[in-house]
Amino acid sequence: ATAVPSSNAQALGQTCRVYLVYSGTDPANVISLRARPSADAPLVIRIPNNARVFLVPNGQEVEAEGYHWLNIMYLDAAQNRYQGWAARDSFIQGGVRDASIATLRETGEQSPC
Repeated sequence: ATAVPSSNAQALGQTCRVYLVYSGTDPANVISLRARPSADAPLVIRIPNNARVFLVPNGQEVEAEGYHWLNIMYLDAAQNRYQGWAARDSFIQGGVRDASIATLRETGEQSPC
């Protein structure tokens, strides 16, 4: 994958649903944020395990390539904002995908985004 420079997406000034990234028990695991809802789309950034992300308001879930993609925003430790697409069902363990385990888990929280 080719990294795409940060878009530094602007704050939306709205309230967004909060999701938590889950990619297994290893804190070094990450999930990929893509420019489009496709595993072949350019990589925007890798989001660390247990990070909070925000569902972009009025975003639609997109089914593509056997995944369910969500348009999300991620705010890193340096306060850079990244917006793109991540599969909510891309959990892989031992090289095998288990689509029944969510990699983006809704927290039930809402937060300014």
